[in-house]
Amino acid sequence: MTIWRHSRLQAWHGLAVALILVWIACGGAVAEGAERLTPGQRAIAEAGEGVVSARPGPVIEVQLDRPDAVYRIGDSVTLIVKAQEDAYITVFDLGTSGILHQLFPNTYQEDNFVAAGTEIEIGGPLSPFLFHVRGRPGPELIKVFATRAPGPLLDNDMFADAPPAGMPFRSINASPSRVAGMLEGSLAKAHQKAGYRRKEVVLNVLP
Repeated sequence: MTIWRHSRLQAWHGLAVALILVWIACGGAVAEGAERLTPGQRAIAEAGEGVVSARPGPVIEVQLDRPDAVYRIGDSVTLIVKAQEDAYITVFDLGTSGILHQLFPNTYQEDNFVAAGTEIEIGGPLSPFLFHVRGRPGPELIKVFATRAPGPLLDNDMFADAPPAGMPFRSINASPSRVAGMLEGSLAKAHQKAGYRRKEVVLNVLP
């Protein structure tokens, strides 16, 4: 199981995953490295493919502190998302534990509006918490959505009541396939006309 531990708040949550870093824009197919994903991860990775935006979504950049996306147990991890235009950012994570978490917004970064030219840092020196890799090696998927319109992508009742003490992220009480369907419905209902963009990162953590 992967967990996030937070102190400084320092947090642990494993980013357990394969040697490939994959960026996939809205509408793109799941590409190289996708064969390493579990069925649940694949469902989340493909969420949004069935909804075609009426206009291109906000342009964002997604970076890791290690371009090769290779980490070992105990390493720290930083995810940086930069908006080239005003956007509402939502980030999900699904690792080897099979538990889906919402990484952003979170307990310490509650506002998901990101102004044009602004970076958000999840983990790392500019974040209110740090990530260190824990748990089993294996594929880990991080999914980023950028929308022009405000509003959550998932209903509040999909989440656990509150994160455990010391953890900044809420877990989602639903199977990945159900969450993928809810995301598709939310995008079609509230974000298709205004436009949205999605990107996926597949990492690999070695023992």
